[in-house]
Amino acid sequence: MNHKQSLQNRTSLGRYRDALSTVVRDELRKKNITYIQLSELLEKHRRIELTADNLRAKLNKGILSTDLFLAIIDVTRLSHTLIRRVLDSAGGESTEWKIPDDEATKYQ
Repeated sequence: MNHKQSLQNRTSLGRYRDALSTVVRDELRKKNITYIQLSELLEKHRRIELTADNLRAKLNKGILSTDLFLAIIDVTRLSHTLIRRVLDSAGGESTEWKIPDDEATKYQ
């Protein structure tokens, strides 16, 4: 991949990164879970040691890894509709997709 395409990908993916951070922070606020409590939950239930400041920085900068995202959902019991909210917040042209019929047989 060339540099220009790499920059384009980064720009295109940015809206998902931003939406993910925003939605997770909103959900934590709704459940009245502080970053200190989140840190304690992750350590107690999943043996993941991150400080409250580290978690806050990851969410504010939008550098939340997929595995940490799933661990946060797990220990906080965040809404099962969280991923749909992230996709909707990202404002993609279409959050619904379907494999074309002529392609579908490849995946059966």
